[in-house]
Amino acid sequence: MKILNKLLIVLSILYLGLAFYGCSDNLEEHVAVTDSNLQKSLTQRIAEDSELSKFSELLEQSGYDEILNASKSYTVWVPNNEAMSMVSSEMLNDAEQLDQFISNHIALSSFSTDMIKDTLSVQMLSNKYADFLPTPSIAGVRISLADLYAANGVYHIIDNDLAPRFNLWEYIGANPGNHEQNSFIKSLDLFDLYNVEQQIEETGDAEEARDTVANEFLRIYDLQDEKKKFTYFLMANDGFELEKEKLMPYSQRRSQDSTQMLAQFNVVKDLVFKGVYTPNMLPDTLTSIYGVKVSINQENFIGEPVLLSNGIVYIVDRMDVKLENKLVPIKIEGENPIGFSHNRNDNLFYREKIDPSGVYFEDLVVRNHGVANFTVNYRASGLYSTTYKVYFRAVNDFEGEFKQRLRIGGRFEVQEDETVELVDVIADNPSVWIYPNVYEDVYAGEFTLEQAGNIDRISLIAENTSSSRWNPLTLDYMILVPNID
Repeated sequence: MKILNKLLIVLSILYLGLAFYGCSDNLEEHVAVTDSNLQKSLTQRIAEDSELSKFSELLEQSGYDEILNASKSYTVWVPNNEAMSMVSSEMLNDAEQLDQFISNHIALSSFSTDMIKDTLSVQMLSNKYADFLPTPSIAGVRISLADLYAANGVYHIIDNDLAPRFNLWEYIGANPGNHEQNSFIKSLDLFDLYNVEQQIEETGDAEEARDTVANEFLRIYDLQDEKKKFTYFLMANDGFELEKEKLMPYSQRRSQDSTQMLAQFNVVKDLVFKGVYTPNMLPDTLTSIYGVKVSINQENFIGEPVLLSNGIVYIVDRMDVKLENKLVPIKIEGENPIGFSHNRNDNLFYREKIDPSGVYFEDLVVRNHGVANFTVNYRASGLYSTTYKVYFRAVNDFEGEFKQRLRIGGRFEVQEDETVELVDVIADNPSVWIYPNVYEDVYAGEFTLEQAGNIDRISLIAENTSSSRWNPLTLDYMILVPNID
C-alpha cells in the first residue's frame, strides 16, 4: 500500500510538470502572437506607419535605418508627415545637415513617459540635449502619441521636428553682424583684456601675444557646453552703446581703444545667467556671477525669446544696470593669501571659529614670527578705475592691542647699484590699531586706480619691530568699496 501511494505521488508530480511545461509553451506562443511588435526593429515599426513615411525615407537615405535595426536600445522621436513637410529642403538635401537633423531625433537607451517625474535632460546622438517633459513633450514639441515600442527600443510621434538648435556660443557666432554686443564678444577671440597689452610690451609682437590667449568670454562662461544651461540678454545696438558709455569713466586703460573694449566687456559680463528662465519664470531681478543685480523689465523685450540647445535668449532694447549695482565691493578672504615675505609656516594659524553672534568664520593669524614688517600678500582682480575705500575685519582674541597696515600695489626691483627698491606703490596706508575682541569692520585706508584692472599685490604688514608682543597680524577679510561719482 505504501509503495502504491509513493507511485501515485511521483505520477502526480510528473503530470503537474508536464502541465506546467505545456502552459509555458502556450504562454510563449501567446506573447509571440499578441506582442508581434517585439519581433520588429524600430526601423521596421516606423516604416509600417504611413503617417511617418517621410521620416522613414530619411532614415534609409541617411543610413540610420541600419542603426535602428541594431540590437542596442534606442528612443526615436518621430515627426509625422505634416511636421516633416515644414522642414527646410536645404537642410534635408545637405548630407551633413541631414545627419545632424536625424541624429537630433534619436537617443541611445529607452526613454518612456513613465520615467519622467519632472524634467529629464536627454542626450541625443547629435550630442545636443533636449528636455523630456511629462506633458508629454520633447524640447518644447508636443508628443501626440507616446510609448510605442519595438524589439530594440521606444518611439514617440511628435507634431513638429527637432531640427538641431544652436547652442549659445554658436548663436553668438552666427548673429554678430546685426548686434554689436555679439560682434564684440566674438572679437574677444583676439584679445585678453587684462594681459594682452603687457604681453605686447614684453614681446613686441601684437599678433603673437593675441595668438596665445583664448576668447575671454569663454573663460568665464563655457557657452559651448551642451550639458549646461544659460539665459542670455542681447541688447539692441543703441542700448548697448548707452551702457558702454556709462561705464567708460570706470574702465580707463592706456589707450582709448582699450578703454572702450573694457567698458564693453564690463557690460556683457553681467548679461549671462546660469540656468534657463522661461518668460513665466523670470524674476524682477537676476544676480550675475559677479554679484551684480540686474533688473528685468519685460516691457523692454523685443519679439519672442530664442530657444537654444543649451539655453534661451531674450532680445531687449536695453538693460539699464545702476552703477551702484554694477560697481560691487570686492571681498578678499584672509585665509586665502598668495604669499608671505618670510617662511614662517610654524607661526601661521588658519583658524575656524564662531563669533559672539554665533556666525562661523575662518581667518588667518600670524604670531611669534620675530620678523619686523612681516607681510602677508593678497591679490584682487577686475577692479574699476576709481577710488576704493578699504575696510577689514581683524579678530584679535589672543593679545592686547597692536597695529597693522595695508599697502596697495608695489613690487621690489633690483637697481643698477644692486640695491632693492620698492616701486609702483599705489597707496601706503597708515597703521591701524587692532583692539581685542572687536568683530566689526574697521576702516583701513583708501587708494585710487587710474587704470582699471588687477592689483597683483595687496600687503598686510606688521609693525616694524621683532617683538612678538607688537607685531602679530590677523585678518578675517578685507572689503574694497568703490566710489561712484
